[in-house]
Amino acid sequence: MAICHVALKHASRGQGRSALAHATYIAREGPYAHGRFVEQFVHVEHHNMPPWAQADPHAFWAAADTHERANGRLYNELEMALPRELSADGRLALAREFIASQLGTAHPCTWALHVSRALDGGEQPHVHVMFSARTLDGMARGPAQFFRRANPAEPARGGAAKDPAWHERAKVLEVREAWAATANRALERAGVEARLDPRSLAAQGLDRLPEPKLGPERTALLRRGIATPESAQVLDLRAYRARLGRVERAVEHAQGQVIDFTQARAEREARAHEHAARQAQELAREQAREREIQEPEAQEEAREREIQAREQAEREAQERTQRDRLSPEEAARVEHLLAQEPAWRAAQDEARIARLMARLGDPEARIAALLQREQAWHAARLEQARQQLEHATGQAHTFATTPRVAGRLVDRVELAGEDFGRVRDRANHLVLVPWTREMGQHLGRSVTMQLDAGRQVTRVLAEAPRRERDLGLDRGG
Repeated sequence: MAICHVALKHASRGQGRSALAHATYIAREGPYAHGRFVEQFVHVEHHNMPPWAQADPHAFWAAADTHERANGRLYNELEMALPRELSADGRLALAREFIASQLGTAHPCTWALHVSRALDGGEQPHVHVMFSARTLDGMARGPAQFFRRANPAEPARGGAAKDPAWHERAKVLEVREAWAATANRALERAGVEARLDPRSLAAQGLDRLPEPKLGPERTALLRRGIATPESAQVLDLRAYRARLGRVERAVEHAQGQVIDFTQARAEREARAHEHAARQAQELAREQAREREIQEPEAQEEAREREIQAREQAEREAQERTQRDRLSPEEAARVEHLLAQEPAWRAAQDEARIARLMARLGDPEARIAALLQREQAWHAARLEQARQQLEHATGQAHTFATTPRVAGRLVDRVELAGEDFGRVRDRANHLVLVPWTREMGQHLGRSVTMQLDAGRQVTRVLAEAPRRERDLGLDRGG
């Protein structure tokens, strides 16, 4: 089933993002050239790079990290789900056609095609397109000037201008509709009946709940057998839709069989109706003759039955009155029970409250136990994520345990929903330190970090260049 999924995102330095790191990730290079990352990789291309970045497209994204304004967007990203009904060549051709129609030759971009595994066990082909909103206008600019603020009065003295349309909400709807039209043309050329519809479920007239978005973290947990409330809801929805599909197919099959016999059944019902009408007329004539004969006798019997019923009712009323009358002892006992009812109900309420308090136990102790369990669960998730990082990179990693960490800040990684910076210390060990925005200014440099008792970074100090050369850190040592 073809799914219309299009997402338009952006990243800035203020969010702690890096254009170069993301380009390395989607191209499956560096630390992402191993394990499951490289298994998902299919194809990567770079387009519209300025002259100084054509030989090394990653130089363009490194320059964006260095020269783009602190509050400026480092890059925009389009993410589209490709129809799994298309062949590998068809998916690649569709991606190229759509990217060319949206970016043309104006925006530098890097795009990659990945094929991951969906929850239903099938392929999940998708495309990442990261591009700069700055446009190429034919003027020669170096890396520093390219990312400078544009100068409309004197364009040659300013940076490359940004296309403001990519910052508007209407652009999202425009891109979504363009993607559906391009994908549907590709499906039609391939002879596939499925089509993409960019409208919402409500606009399509479908009374169906949309699936919650799981994201990569919850999806990875579900594949390892760890269910979250969102993933459980997705599984329930898919199981319900599968059952509903089977019922609808069975109904369609049954309707086909019913249609074949509709005409024959209508003829049989018409003949049966005609025969029943004749029998009803004959029966009505016979009953009318019998009523003429039996009517006097029936009236006399009815009067006798009415008299007998009235006499019987009078006798039963007298017996019931005598039976329901209470003796003096019984009346006194009823009054005594009514007087004791309030005290009995109060005792029942006190006993119920006592049982509830005994079941509750010590609330503070239960809360403390729950907090300890949550901390242990979070620590286990971090440790599992660290082991996966070691498996993917082939290098040992440790979490920082001392109040002082010194070494070269390599990059930023995400572990179990948290961002960490990787520091290669002077013993060539990789240490994981919780990421801060301040650390983004020192990537690739030798730093000294001070940590508090909670293992959070309180200060980042860049060491002197002479000290870096002595340690050999500038050469990756």
